[in-house]
Amino acid sequence: MDVDIVDLGFKLVSLIAVPAFAWAWRTHSNLMKMEVEFNHVKRQVKEMEPHKTDIAMIKQSLSHMSEKLDEIKALISTAN
Repeated sequence: MDVDIVDLGFKLVSLIAVPAFAWAWRTHSNLMKMEVEFNHVKRQVKEMEPHKTDIAMIKQSLSHMSEKLDEIKALISTAN
């Protein structure tokens, strides 16, 4: 009788412990993958940071050119 209770206790614990261990292992693995991906993205962002100023200057130049083109279009349309 005592052996059956102990055996049943071990079976119940293994039914809970094994899936819990598998879940913890899977969660840890996924967390490590996400950490590696995060570090990779962080490095990419650091590499892009210097280009931020260049992009802002190009955007400003394009805006200025667009204004000048509008002025040229207005001059051409009034000349005709």
